[in-house]
Amino acid sequence: MQKYTQAKGSLFDWQCKKCAVLQSNIKVDTFFMLDRIRGLAERVPQCKKCGGVLRPNINMRNDFDWIETKTSDQLDRMQKFFEKDGIRKHSLTVLEIGAGPVQPLAREFAEIFLKNERYRCALIRINPVKERSS
Repeated sequence: MQKYTQAKGSLFDWQCKKCAVLQSNIKVDTFFMLDRIRGLAERVPQCKKCGGVLRPNINMRNDFDWIETKTSDQLDRMQKFFEKDGIRKHSLTVLEIGAGPVQPLAREFAEIFLKNERYRCALIRINPVKERSS
C-alpha cells in the first residue's frame, strides 16, 4: 500500500499557537463574535500550559504551523497494520461517509485501497451531496 500523507488532523485535538503544544479533551464552548469589524471573540480556548490561544489541530492549506505528530503516528500504525502478512488474505470494505466531490483527499484515501491489487476491496460511499455527472 502506498503511504498516505494527505491527512488533515482532528477537530477533537487542539494546538497552541504560542508554545506549539498539542492538547486533547479541551472543552470548547461556542464562539460568539462580539464585533465583526475588529474580529473580537468571547470565550476563546486557551492553552493550559502558557495561556496562549488554541486552534483546532487541522491542516489548513499550506499550514506551516500545523502540528502533525499525532496524525503521523496514527498513519504509521495504520500502515503497519496493513503490512502484516495476514491482512492480505482478507477482504476490506471501506465505508466513506460525507466525502462528497469537494473532498478529493478523503476520496483519494478510499481509492488507494481499490487500486491496490494486494487487497480485495469494496467501497461504499454515502454522501449527502449529489455527485456531479461527467
